Amino acid sequence: MKATWSGMIRFGLVALPIRLYVATEEYPVRLHEIHVSDGSRVEHRRFCKAENQEIPYE
Repeated sequence: MKATWSGMIRFGLVALPIRLYVATEEYPVRLHEIHVSDGSRVEHRRFCKAENQEIPYE
């Protein structure tokens, strides 16, 4: 695949080569919080303690 743009970013004496490519596929980004002690996913929900029920986001 050929780069659409290429160039350099300089920070003082350090120069980093950069190449820009056209995206060919779309991937969803999924970020999950993990509980360190057991490796399970952390759940975030809206919950009313007085009525003992979950509240929908609508």
